[in-house]
Amino acid sequence: MIWIIFLIVLIVLLYTYFKKRPIFEEYKNLTEFMIVIFTVFFAIYQLNSSTDDFEKLIERLEGIIQNAEESKNSLKKVQESLSDLPVQIDSFSTSIRSLNTVVSTQKDQLGKTLISFNESILGFKLSVDQMAERFNRKPDIKIALKLSNTDSSLSIHSIVLTNKGNLLAEIFTVRLHLPNKYLISFEWKESIKAQEYEEYSTYQKHFTDQYVFPDSLKPLVENCNIMFSVNKRIKGTVFVYYTSAFGNDGVAEQDFIWTPKSTNSKN
Repeated sequence: MIWIIFLIVLIVLLYTYFKKRPIFEEYKNLTEFMIVIFTVFFAIYQLNSSTDDFEKLIERLEGIIQNAEESKNSLKKVQESLSDLPVQIDSFSTSIRSLNTVVSTQKDQLGKTLISFNESILGFKLSVDQMAERFNRKPDIKIALKLSNTDSSLSIHSIVLTNKGNLLAEIFTVRLHLPNKYLISFEWKESIKAQEYEEYSTYQKHFTDQYVFPDSLKPLVENCNIMFSVNKRIKGTVFVYYTSAFGNDGVAEQDFIWTPKSTNSKN
């Protein structure tokens, strides 16, 4: 702002001096006085400006010094931090070694756990297989007859039941299908004649708590005395009904064929 005033005053003086010389001469002393006053004020203004600039410069220098001190302190802290860095690196290395040890231990433990888990699965599978094998067991009843013969007759003296399976069987009924035409006599204690047809009759006997054990050396033997005339080929059938554990109930069936020249039974 002061520079604008100075320029205006200077322009007015120059204009008066060159264009209005009489007026300039008339007020020369006043003009000189004003110039002196303006110069003094300008000098004072410049001095104040210089003082303000100097103070600003001092403030800037103080700010620079303060920033330098702060930088120095920061560098000192960084140096202190760097001086702790080897210790921190050693501590980090120790932590890494500990972590590796833990990981290795966990890996070994995991391996042992997997082995144990695998063994448990194998053990469970074995148990399931054993259970399945146990539930899949069943009897296998084999039927045989003890015979004797003459030139004209054949006699059945006993019915022999053997369990070739792997599960106990409880016999509850044995049934015979025998031809009527060739039957001479029939004796079988506690048996009954169930049905009679034109060609054959059925005879059966019911049992209570009559067991046939698997692979037993003592099969179930039912004594009887049944006689046929054997002038021609004849056929008979034996049925054995039984119950067993796990729902493995069933029936065994065996056909027997007799001829005049043979006392052996054939399937």
